[in-house]
Amino acid sequence: MKKKAEKTIKITILSAFAENSALWKYGFFLNKHLSQNKNYEVKFIDLWKCKKYHSNLFRGFELLKGIDVPETDVLILVSPLLCNSFKKTNAKLKIAIVHDLHPITHPNEVAFATKIIVNKTYKNMKFADVLLPVSDFTKNDVQRIFHPKSKIKIKTIHGGIDHNLFKHSRNNKISEPFFLHIGRNDVRKNFVFALELMKKFEGMKLVKIGEVSGKERAFIMKNCLNVDVVGHVNEKKLAEYYKKASLLLVPSTYEGLGLPIAEAMACGCPVLAGNNTGMKEVCMKESLLSLNVGLWEERAEKILNNNKYKNEIVKKGIAKAKQFDWKKYAAEVEKIINKKLRRNKND
Repeated sequence: MKKKAEKTIKITILSAFAENSALWKYGFFLNKHLSQNKNYEVKFIDLWKCKKYHSNLFRGFELLKGIDVPETDVLILVSPLLCNSFKKTNAKLKIAIVHDLHPITHPNEVAFATKIIVNKTYKNMKFADVLLPVSDFTKNDVQRIFHPKSKIKIKTIHGGIDHNLFKHSRNNKISEPFFLHIGRNDVRKNFVFALELMKKFEGMKLVKIGEVSGKERAFIMKNCLNVDVVGHVNEKKLAEYYKKASLLLVPSTYEGLGLPIAEAMACGCPVLAGNNTGMKEVCMKESLLSLNVGLWEERAEKILNNNKYKNEIVKKGIAKAKQFDWKKYAAEVEKIINKKLRRNKND
């Protein structure tokens, strides 16, 4: 007797954020891997392809209103900012990925408009069936602040990196040593700490990927620092910077997880990071330091001048980075979908 074919499960993944941003990557790679399941019909609604969503004002209004999605069995939102859409769907399973609660825990560090949107959207995580924090740090914040009902499943699943792109190569020719810092113009990225550290390394170049503030530019000029601000780069170029950098500096005061750390380690780049928040779950203990310039100077000197120590750090980092894999992430999400929908079917 032939086994009855399983019914196709319709899955919709919704994103309204910039291509290659952390939020977008979760949707993109989930779509890539879940689509390989022959029992799934997966649709990735990438609203960034609509230029209207490049406007913060337009996107903000849409987030507040809630975005309509087609009929689906499973709705996956890449951020709680999209949670007003839960009120506009009859999906059997509603899932939200939660990166961090920084706008709530540090309201003085975010714009007024962001506060309004966050206050009107994050609270609607209560309509989710499953919340997927990207770290135990974020999970603890969710439980502490929102006290989700027991019927809501909360499971930490660390995100991944693209190992086809971010990988170690022994053939990288380094023309000159340089430190690397990446991130948008955001107070929690603590770029000024990196600049203070550079004052201790006369002549060393710091490559900054992302934006800098006028205040930071003035600091660079006043202290005659060798800083190359290259702005935004594509993923391929980013991997090249990781492979050639002497050290990635991540002195952030707050990160939900910090996947750029895993990207750098996979490329064989040593990392120094703040010993706080979600970074403690992605970093090796040797790379975590309190935010004291003297400690960072001492550890950076050791990495630059002790090849044996550096090689050990690189080797451990490559091994650690393998833990962060999008295929593994999607497999965990798949388990949740299959288990939850089977349970609903039997109710």
